[in-house]
Amino acid sequence: NEEKKYLAFILVIILLFSLASCKKIPITDSSSKISADQDFVYVTESDFSQIEEVESTTQQESIPADREKTPQSTVVAPTTVTFYKDGKQSVSADKELNHKIAKHIEEWYKDADGTGVSCNCVSTDADVLLLKNTETAIELEFDDDIVFFGNRYLSHGRKIFIPLTGEKDYIIFSKGKSAGNWHHYYPNGSGLEKYFEGREYEEIPNDRWQSTITAPARIQLYRNGELLEEHTDQDFNLKVAQYVESWYLYETSINSTENDAYIDVVKKIRTNDTYVEITFHSEIKIYGENLLSPETYCLLIPLSGESAGCVFEAGKDYNYKTVHMPKNAQKMDHFFESLNDDNG
Repeated sequence: NEEKKYLAFILVIILLFSLASCKKIPITDSSSKISADQDFVYVTESDFSQIEEVESTTQQESIPADREKTPQSTVVAPTTVTFYKDGKQSVSADKELNHKIAKHIEEWYKDADGTGVSCNCVSTDADVLLLKNTETAIELEFDDDIVFFGNRYLSHGRKIFIPLTGEKDYIIFSKGKSAGNWHHYYPNGSGLEKYFEGREYEEIPNDRWQSTITAPARIQLYRNGELLEEHTDQDFNLKVAQYVESWYLYETSINSTENDAYIDVVKKIRTNDTYVEITFHSEIKIYGENLLSPETYCLLIPLSGESAGCVFEAGKDYNYKTVHMPKNAQKMDHFFESLNDDNG
């Protein structure tokens, strides 16, 4: 009996412990039970960084296109576009076509920095007029400053001129509202040739550039103080004069320098060099203008020596104290048999 009582006591103790353990287990809804197979993910600091990058990328993808910094066209249609080809021109006032050409040029500046591509080079109206008559080129005129992608890359330019052929092909010549020199810009441009197709061309008005120089009274060729040739024939003298006049085609001014020291320079030229001296009856009109002083009646042009290419100016007193250097001066040897005999 004692053994039975002891076993019964032990069973009671075990039952009491079992009931106490069951009370510690929380009773939960079946919907909130965690599966025994579920893994717990521990997020490290580097993982947080990756998550932020993903979120950032997602946010960027959701940014509207108009908020992206893509350059937007701002150039307006030029009032006129003039095409030059084979010494002729074709003028377009077609707003749609002109705007298309302007935007074509604007694209060259899409990736340019704040200043554009430029240099300190300049050209005169005469330089541009020469290119209009000798190269394939295009000119755009605007009513207001030219603005490419919101920037004035062309220094408040109102007019641009672009040769497509020659040594200056695809350089942009630009100038503003007022008269002045043309500044040079060097974009990486191409493709304007297609706009020239199918156009009708007419002669470029060149009435302003008709020869007006008269036949000199006398032309003399000297070498080392010795007279080699003298010409008084009007036809010959006019050809020589017109040849000299051609050096000033499209020029609107001449930068002459006056100094009494040039009188001694000419004395040395007379003694040591080959030169031509041209004497006129009256004042010298070059393409209808007094580019030289009205008092100038004589020209002395060295063909050799340090001053070759210069033109010395004098009045009826033959005091050569004024000089200039034409940009387009050419050799004159072919006019004179004495020099041709020496060369051949």
